[in-house]
Amino acid sequence: MAAQKDKNTPSAGAPPSLLSYLRDIRVIQGIAQIVFIILLVSVLSFVIVNVYNSLAERNLVPTFRFLLTRGGMPISDAPEWYSPNNTYGEAFLVGIINTIRAVSVGLVGATVIGILVGIFLLSNNWLIRNISRIYVEILRNTPLLVQLYFWYFVVFLEALPKEPTGIPAPGATSIAWAAPIMLLLIFGIWLYAKRTAFPARVTAGGLLGLLLLAVIRPLLMDSAPNDTATNVFIALVIGFFLLILFFAPRSWRGFATGFLIMSIGTLLGSAFFQLLAYFGVVSNGEYLTLGVYPVFYYSIKGLLAPEILPTAVFGIWAVFVAIGIALAVAIWMISGHVIETTGKPVPRGVYAFLSIVIFAVIGWGIAGMQARPGEIAIEDDEGVVELVPYNEALDSGDIELEDWPVYRPEPVIIAVPELNRFNNPEVGINLQPQYSALVIGLIIYTSAFIAEIVRAGIQAVPYGQLEAARALGLSYPQTLMRVILPQALRVIIPPLGNQYLNLSKNSSLAIAVAYADTYQVGQTMMNQSGQSITGFTLLLIVYLSLSLIISVGMNVVNSRFQLVTR
Repeated sequence: MAAQKDKNTPSAGAPPSLLSYLRDIRVIQGIAQIVFIILLVSVLSFVIVNVYNSLAERNLVPTFRFLLTRGGMPISDAPEWYSPNNTYGEAFLVGIINTIRAVSVGLVGATVIGILVGIFLLSNNWLIRNISRIYVEILRNTPLLVQLYFWYFVVFLEALPKEPTGIPAPGATSIAWAAPIMLLLIFGIWLYAKRTAFPARVTAGGLLGLLLLAVIRPLLMDSAPNDTATNVFIALVIGFFLLILFFAPRSWRGFATGFLIMSIGTLLGSAFFQLLAYFGVVSNGEYLTLGVYPVFYYSIKGLLAPEILPTAVFGIWAVFVAIGIALAVAIWMISGHVIETTGKPVPRGVYAFLSIVIFAVIGWGIAGMQARPGEIAIEDDEGVVELVPYNEALDSGDIELEDWPVYRPEPVIIAVPELNRFNNPEVGINLQPQYSALVIGLIIYTSAFIAEIVRAGIQAVPYGQLEAARALGLSYPQTLMRVILPQALRVIIPPLGNQYLNLSKNSSLAIAVAYADTYQVGQTMMNQSGQSITGFTLLLIVYLSLSLIISVGMNVVNSRFQLVTR
């Protein structure tokens, strides 16, 4: 008996019915997405139309034309070219510049401090390890807004003096000629010790000689009735170490060598300056008297730092520096290839550094030899202008600060801070307390999180890598720089990028300390013009662009350190 065919079953070759389409999960998902998009567009259209109509009734239609009108916004921390007569657009540009200033310095500072604290968290020293742990736990668990209030209202407005205080204090000071001699000898002993079989004993001997001549000898000369007894004592000690050098076991000769280099070198250097004083080359054979001028000022008005001014010949010097940097990069890459192919150690860092220094010095000399005017027009206090010979004008200091970039022979000038008669900054970079509090707060807060990331990255490296480095005889700094950190960076960089993004967005809290960043200027601009929609759109674009730039940069860095797999 033949089976009867179901009437609902489509025959072969017949087109599928609408009901079969509706039972397909792919069709259901597509319809659901279309419905969702229609609802979303409808809601957004309803909101936009109502907001537009509401703003149109109050004559506040969103537009970007208001950016071209006069803003009348005084900004405390603004460039010299800005004034309240500038437009809203120029005021917003100043806010963007201030945000970039704070974020760029904050990223560098937080990275440096975070890496150091992260390494200290794994230190074998109990005190350093626990201080770092307390630093991280306190700062990481305290809101950033509270820390900004602390730095601004407690530190800058209460703890600092009301009038600018210089560092160092102005006056005169005397430096013993033996001090630079000892520094050079310490550096020489350190280099010599690295080439010996017992570097620790050579260094210890040098430090003992430094202690004898820098501390014990002055105390004996102050307490003894005359210098003869002290000199005899020093001579006996040197003689004792000479006996050690010639007759002691070889392992102890390095200790005596370090001591004798420091002691005899210091005495010979002091005698050399006494000889220079005898012939009148220097005024005093024991001390160098220097006038001390403040390099920094600090007060509730902010921090005043030296100002770096490029001159007319800066471009010539910059070309030579660029050539030195390009050569240093080439040396670094070629040396790296030699190390990888032959295994021979090459001090490529030293060679690259010397390349930059040599070309910088050559460029400095060539830039300084450029032709200068024979005479300079100088205006005296009475307003009379007279022509003064170039060399005489330089020596007398009659050239005004604003004219230094034109007439000074150096490619770069470092202008030491100066105050006017009202104790207000006249020369130098004035870092206002609002900016300083914001930057310090961002650096300290973010560095606590970066420290934890660095600690976790270092601990993620297998312990066998550390044991292998020790087996190869690498020192702790060499192990850290050449074995641990390069592998830890693969773990550190991804979360580090998140902290960079957090720092850039946390900079909008600058409004809490009255710093004129992008958000603070944008809010004032919206309050004055009534263009809230346009203002928030501009803020969205600025912070989105800043975050995307940081993300792209960190992705590029991350791709360079990741393992290449098939």
